[in-house]
Amino acid sequence: MTQGNHMASPLNMPDEFVQGYLKAGQALVQAFSGIGFTLREDRSAFARATQVEFGRDKLADFSLGANWKFQPKCTLRAQWLYSRNDSNIAIYDFSRNEISSTIRCDFE
Repeated sequence: MTQGNHMASPLNMPDEFVQGYLKAGQALVQAFSGIGFTLREDRSAFARATQVEFGRDKLADFSLGANWKFQPKCTLRAQWLYSRNDSNIAIYDFSRNEISSTIRCDFE
């Protein structure tokens, strides 16, 4: 089965996609995102603070990033993570931006 000048795989994906990666020239790039939410309520009185009897937190996370397969067995992962914790205990109330990167190479 063909689409234009591209052969489709058995999963009907054009050649630009290889194992979930987008082929950009010779490099393979994969974008990702994530979202999360956690609700925490203390079960014991004064478990985390001396002035707040029961702590309550609402933590929300959002992330964006990309994996770049620059060699057949090596991948560079770069990501941005935003976290917001809404707490009734002041020391645990925060918002944070985090940028990180990792290089992974598989050896056999």
